[in-house]
Amino acid sequence: MTGTMKLTTTAAIAAFFFFANHVGETEATSIKMDYLPAAFARTDPIISQTCLSDHVHTFYGPQEVRPEVDHATLINSPDNINTGNVVENKSLYWHPTVYSYNRQTQTFTRDEMAQSSAYYIWENDVNTKAFPNGFKMIAGLNPNAPNNFPNAEAECVDPTPCTRSDGCYTENTFFPPTACSELEVSMSFPTCWDGVSLDSTDHQSHVRYTLDGALDGPCPGSHPVRLPQIQLFFRIMPYSGGWHTFSDMSSVFHADYISGWDANKLQSVLDNCRTDSFAASPDSFCEQFLTFRDGPKCTDESICDFGDPLLLAKLQAFQPPPLDVENIVSPEETAVVRELPRGTCTGTLIPLENVPSRAPSAPLPTRAPTVPSPTTSPEPDEDEEDETDTGDEDSDADESDGDEGLDGDEASDGDEPDEDEDEPDEDGDEPEDEDGPEDVDEPDEDEGSDGDEPDDESDEDGDEPDDEDEPDEDEDEPEDEDEPDEDEDEPDEDEDEPEGEDEPEEEEDRSVSQAAVACEVSCWDGFHTCEAAIDSICGPYYENCKQECFESEATGDIAESELSACLDEWCMDDKELCYDEAASRCRTTRRDCIGFC
Repeated sequence: MTGTMKLTTTAAIAAFFFFANHVGETEATSIKMDYLPAAFARTDPIISQTCLSDHVHTFYGPQEVRPEVDHATLINSPDNINTGNVVENKSLYWHPTVYSYNRQTQTFTRDEMAQSSAYYIWENDVNTKAFPNGFKMIAGLNPNAPNNFPNAEAECVDPTPCTRSDGCYTENTFFPPTACSELEVSMSFPTCWDGVSLDSTDHQSHVRYTLDGALDGPCPGSHPVRLPQIQLFFRIMPYSGGWHTFSDMSSVFHADYISGWDANKLQSVLDNCRTDSFAASPDSFCEQFLTFRDGPKCTDESICDFGDPLLLAKLQAFQPPPLDVENIVSPEETAVVRELPRGTCTGTLIPLENVPSRAPSAPLPTRAPTVPSPTTSPEPDEDEEDETDTGDEDSDADESDGDEGLDGDEASDGDEPDEDEDEPDEDGDEPEDEDGPEDVDEPDEDEGSDGDEPDDESDEDGDEPDDEDEPDEDEDEPEDEDEPDEDEDEPDEDEDEPEGEDEPEEEEDRSVSQAAVACEVSCWDGFHTCEAAIDSICGPYYENCKQECFESEATGDIAESELSACLDEWCMDDKELCYDEAASRCRTTRRDCIGFC
């Protein structure tokens, strides 16, 4: 089977079998945290702290992407500029940006990112230590080094022939030339630390992989301290195939990390949370110890999907306005270019003193109140106010505690909704400047939607969300949006009849949306039933194969020296083929069902 784990299918299956193979050996825990891109910028806060970096990176976490960023910057950043769904985790992750190269137009267009995930995985009862404040590292720079195991992988889910108009030729060996319904790329970070250095000269030697590359393998004596392993996943869906490349024009995937945790808070999670999850499990969250902005999370596969069909919508609901990189970091274009921006300390870095102060952000709900749930009706607008009020009470705890202070930050910005309604217009105008490369119109859509295409529905341009809000559209008063209950009562008294006419349409849209969600949930339920049957079919098949090997060796049909090959190659290959074919059939059935919905 492929080594990477898919969010909704492969991850669930791989996690199950990985854990099953370690039953009785190791107990472990994992947490899944999801992101949308925070920004695309030619900076690298680990390698270049005073100037632009060699190539463009895609960042996840707080919208703090200037070269000077450090742990203090991240831990003190407002909650409402974090694109991740866990309040307490203000860490910053980044990797070289992915571009699609068009040979006809000779242009590089930034690929659109779907949701990304950071999984933290650690063994129980081995004294795993939290990342210390100020910790940073890079993984994947030297993939062929003896101590670096294959930790960067790309999985093409549901491959189909490439049909690009410019052809499917490619010179990159990492990205597949075929099209995929989803391309998932993953990086596993080292999990052994020297216990002293927060960083090292090469940003790698202070950490190491285990001696055998396995999560529960032994750490080398030079790096005896166990850290939680970070497995970073990003997804492109759909993926067109053909020529795609990293922004450094290489076929090597590397990823960077600066911890934004309060080390004490993370240590408490490592010490107290247990989920019996030995791999990157999509249904493992430690929700009782962390604050999920898109909670409550789905963990019961009998009633909800591992990946949650509404995951993107829930993430989009709390995203900050797009970062104006061209006015905060560098004016250079990165969305659609004829030549990729390259060269360490080349180009223009906007001086820090010239960077405009950050405008107040809109009040952010802790979950997506406008996304209908398959089992509950949509939350009324008044729930939004209740959640925001709750956050206001906690806002005084800003930085007093790595846990409580974060919660307060998230909601405290909601105290100035009137200003905020005006500010998104500025934010919205600024990304439009970003979205205006002179080359072609099609990439403009990429620039605006890169990483969060559906963000256009919920925050991306600032102006658009206002157009969707009925009170704003009918009455042209931003502050009216803050009083949804009164607005709902006013149409009978006011002469604005369009507002009254829009309400039935909204109810009808919600009803249709609920029906669609319920239909998709039933598809996922059927998928999990199919998935659960895989082990009952392929497991006994594998055991029977092993028994045949032992019997053949006993009867002399195969030599004793051939027994190992029979078990490890013949039976294992057949087992993997069985699981692959069964999983593929489950996915196909699920996809057809959702298409029907």
